[in-house]
Order: sequence, then C-alpha cells, then structure tokens
Amino acid sequence: MAASSRQKVRPHLGLSFGLETVVPVPVSGLHIYYDPDRLLPFGIGWLFPTGGSARAGVGSYLGYTRLSETLAEFLGTEFNGSPDGLHGGYFPYRRQSPTSGPVFRVGDAAGQCLPLTGEGIRPALYFGTALGRFVRGVLAGEMTEPGALKSYRQFVEHHARAARILLAAQYVLPRMPIAGIETIARGLKRPGWMEALLRAYWRAFSPAILAQLWSSEVLRRPQRSGFRMGSLASHGIEYR
Repeated sequence: MAASSRQKVRPHLGLSFGLETVVPVPVSGLHIYYDPDRLLPFGIGWLFPTGGSARAGVGSYLGYTRLSETLAEFLGTEFNGSPDGLHGGYFPYRRQSPTSGPVFRVGDAAGQCLPLTGEGIRPALYFGTALGRFVRGVLAGEMTEPGALKSYRQFVEHHARAARILLAAQYVLPRMPIAGIETIARGLKRPGWMEALLRAYWRAFSPAILAQLWSSEVLRRPQRSGFRMGSLASHGIEYR
C-alpha cells in the first residue's frame, strides 16, 4: 500500500495521465484549453465532440493522477457542469523498442502514442497494419522471423521524426510564458497556417498510406532477410 500511495503522486517517466468525462455540450471541432495557473502546470484541458454531447477532460504531461478536483473545476468554470462518470489512464509519450526478443510490440506497448496531442489510436492502427504484413510474410514462408523483426524495427524508426518533433514541442511549450503561447496562437490564426500545420500532422501517419499498406504486394515476393529500406516507396508508399 505504501508503494502504491507513493506511485499516485510521483511523476511517471515517459507517461502522461488523463482523466475525462461526458458533458451534454454539443460542439463541433476539437477544443484545447491551456491555462497553467488555473488548470495544471504542464497540462491541458480538452473538449472533443461526440454527437449531441462531448468528452471533456484534463491531462498531465508529468503523469500526475490526482486530477478529479482539477477536472471538476474545469467543468464547472467552462461548462457549468460536473463529472458524469470518469475514465482515463496513462498514455506514453516516449517511444519504446518495437521488439523485445522474439516479441513484436505495437501501440502503447511500444510507446507509439503521439507526444503533445496524446493521439494513440491512429499510430496503433498504422503500425499494427504494417506489423500484420510482416507477420503474414513469416507465416507464408516469405520472410524469416529474424528478418521480420528487423524489418519492423526499421519501419518504426523511419517514422520517428514526427514523434521527436512533437516531443520537443511538449517539452518546450509548457515552459514558455503565457505571452509566448498567445503569440503562437495568434500566428496560427493567420490564413493557411493552421491548415498547413494540420496537413503536416495528418501526413505523419496518413490513413491513405495505411490503405496502401493494407493492399500492398510488398511482402508477396520472397525476401528471406526482410525488406529493403524504401521498398514500400517503390510500391507507392513513401516514408515520412
């Protein structure tokens, strides 16, 4: 019990923590709230639409778990509401090895949740689809198991740039004075700036690339030692 108690208040290296609930607030678009004095130091609030209601939550980049009071204050101040059920948990912001011995790792187990935004489902689907191709290659006798492990590690590493940029942003932005954050926000309101930022963000793990991976013929040919870097590009799939 003592160890568990200490764990609740001790920052968790490489892990953020979020807590959210459902509020009867119909909204469109994604809303991000940043106020370190009122909400959380090194944390954010959010409101995501879910039809006639929305999911509202708060998250700590430092991995602090005692967020119930912060969430209640956030809901009361912004929406004149209170929590209606709670759910949440840890989500990683640092990459882990995509393999462990003969074991493939994907999603949160490989730290493939994106830093700053906390998005994890899209990267998990993206890397999971690629991993499925490698596993199928092994089962079909087109690749060796060591070759598939090596190929999967190469594939994941070739997509690490976007995560590194977002990790740098997660480190830098909360340390900036609020005036600096406001300057950045005003800049993003300029015509075309936000659209360009979002295009770059979505390209990092594009669903269109995911579809091409799903139908790719890249593992149909015998490749006993795995695939060559860039072989997906030759099938119309570019590394980002």
